[in-house]
Amino acid sequence: MYPFVIDLDDPAATDSALAGSKAASLAALSQAGFPVPPGFVVPTAVFRSAPHGEITPDVEAAIADAYSALGRQALVAVRSSAAQDDGADASVSGQFQTFLGVGGVTKIVRHIERCWQSITGPRAQAYYHHAGIAADQVSMAVLVQLLVDADATGVMVVPPTAEQGAEISIEASWGLGEAVVSGEISPDQYRVDATTEAVLERQISTKHSAVRLGPKGTVAVALAAEQQTAPALSAAQVSALVQLGKRVVAHSGAAQQIEWAVKDNQWWILQVRPAAAQ
Repeated sequence: MYPFVIDLDDPAATDSALAGSKAASLAALSQAGFPVPPGFVVPTAVFRSAPHGEITPDVEAAIADAYSALGRQALVAVRSSAAQDDGADASVSGQFQTFLGVGGVTKIVRHIERCWQSITGPRAQAYYHHAGIAADQVSMAVLVQLLVDADATGVMVVPPTAEQGAEISIEASWGLGEAVVSGEISPDQYRVDATTEAVLERQISTKHSAVRLGPKGTVAVALAAEQQTAPALSAAQVSALVQLGKRVVAHSGAAQQIEWAVKDNQWWILQVRPAAAQ
């Protein structure tokens, strides 16, 4: 009998066949002491056995128990984590669904089912064809994590520091990452020497809005004029982020693309994948 949910701190969550590559990578980092938001995985076995793609009452009960451990009425991120997702040679990241600011067991169940449905969506199907992946060999787990009400979020690409002339690239914006993903704003950009950690280039964009966490989900808010042109990260935060990225690469042994968030100077790793899978 397979488990209906697996906590991120459970060693089983590091098995990509059960948890999908996205969740397995985060579970491995969490268990190694890196800052990863708490959460749980609905494993691939539940997806494969779900009648008509619907969650059964016993699975819903297990989800309710795991959700209650995250805090009463917590808002979460519900993220697809395919067993073929974020591999070093091929990545379907971005083809599947992610939902932010989901609260309550009923809504979480519905959004898990929506993640499952995205495995047969046109974007995913087109990718399978292009990459030569058999669609029936892709299995879906779903990651449910406490949503960080971030001051700023972004993406960082970190190469091994031993590479000659290696540079770390950082993108950063205010609030949650939805505004950047949707193309509503352009993020700040940094180039950093991976060895010396010196900032080689800094481009601060005008950021008219940010996505914040509201009581019932995410909301877009207009920024005050002075914040629009202010850098989303201080110099000290850029330095701290670079050091975190280098620790992740030292742990993994390979270049990584890292999605990150910061709240009150507490850093969080939201997603990590081999940089070659961008």
